[in-house]
Amino acid sequence: MTKQLNITLEKAIKYYNSSSDNGFKQLLEDKFGKNFWKPKEITDVVYDLSTLIGHLGYNPLIYPNPTTPFEKYINACSVISKVTEIYNEGTELSWKNDDYKYYNYKYFSGGACGVCVGYSYSLLRVSARFYYKSENLAKKGYENFKDFYEDYWSVN
Repeated sequence: MTKQLNITLEKAIKYYNSSSDNGFKQLLEDKFGKNFWKPKEITDVVYDLSTLIGHLGYNPLIYPNPTTPFEKYINACSVISKVTEIYNEGTELSWKNDDYKYYNYKYFSGGACGVCVGYSYSLLRVSARFYYKSENLAKKGYENFKDFYEDYWSVN
C-alpha cells in the first residue's frame, strides 16, 4: 500500500516544524525532499497578499472590497506595516541610535517618475514611514507588494 499525501508546501512546512511524529516528518520529506522545511528567505515565503494572510493567520485588509482611494490607502497602510514587521523579523528600528532605516519612496522629476530606496538614521521627522532593516528587504517589499505601495502613494 502506497501512502499518498495531498498538502501544499506552505502547510507542509508549518506541520513539519510543529510535529513531533518522525513518521509524519519522513512522509513529508519523501514528498517534498529532504531540505524543503529548511528556513528560506522571508521574502520568498511572504511575497503577496495570500502568503501574507497565510503567514499572519488573518487578513490584514481593513476594507475587503475597497471602492475609494482612501479605503485603498488604509488597506495599503495595514498591509505594508505588516510586511515591514515580518520582513524585519523582530528587529525594531530605534530612533535613539544610528541604525540605518531603509524605506521606499516615489520621486517625480522632469516629467518622469520612479521608485527608489532611501535610508536615514536618527531622523524623527520621517518616522511615519515604513522602514526595513536592509536595502534588499526594502526593494523586495516594494517588488512583492507594488500595488499596495502604489495605493499608499495614491498614484495610479
